[in-house]
Amino acid sequence: MGEDTNGDGIGEPVLRYRKPNIGAEAEFAVPDTSDTFESAKLGLQWQWQANPGEGWYSLEERPGYLRLYAAALPEGADTLYDAPQLLMQKFPAPSFTATTRLELQPDGTEDEAGLIVFGDQYAYLSVSLDEDGRYTLRRVTGTKEGDSRAERTEETAVLASGTVFLRVAVDEKAQCRFSCSTDGANYEPIGPVFQAVEGRWVGAKVGLFTASRSGSVSRGYADFEAFLLEKS
Repeated sequence: MGEDTNGDGIGEPVLRYRKPNIGAEAEFAVPDTSDTFESAKLGLQWQWQANPGEGWYSLEERPGYLRLYAAALPEGADTLYDAPQLLMQKFPAPSFTATTRLELQPDGTEDEAGLIVFGDQYAYLSVSLDEDGRYTLRRVTGTKEGDSRAERTEETAVLASGTVFLRVAVDEKAQCRFSCSTDGANYEPIGPVFQAVEGRWVGAKVGLFTASRSGSVSRGYADFEAFLLEKS
């Protein structure tokens, strides 16, 4: 594979290469990216952050929606860095916009759901319920230094309900700008620009999550109506 630049019979990686002649005309084929969750199974573009657990999601409980249940974080974990239930896909293009609409049905203040850009550092927008019974939007940055993990809340906003549109716009420098909307038309930026970085063994990813920080079984969940990826 690749290009044999020095005649040793070993191919070297290339950024561009001529299209092979297969003897016929063929349509362009690209991996799926957007998902309206109308299928009975997840598309091949999706990856769990770790081996999937039973009961993490459903595409049948509410047809046309992806339901992510609020699985607990692993014992001893207090950040999403170690959360296996992140459902993501690799960045599909140098620049793009990802949008989702979620409805959170929490089982207490420790449940949250949101949109995340993930790597060795990560950022997300999440919805949760505060101690006063108000739905709260948080823009959070997660960092990792050696064995130390930490999350920092950059900005918060109070929501009228647990239903909200979340969006992240990624430019060609991998700078990510998060925003939210209550009507799907008018988006308000929230939090600072985040510089995406690659993860361990893989590049940066973008996706969805629902999690419980209670340390026990939660009956909470979030329904995601769609995950739409568009060219920026």
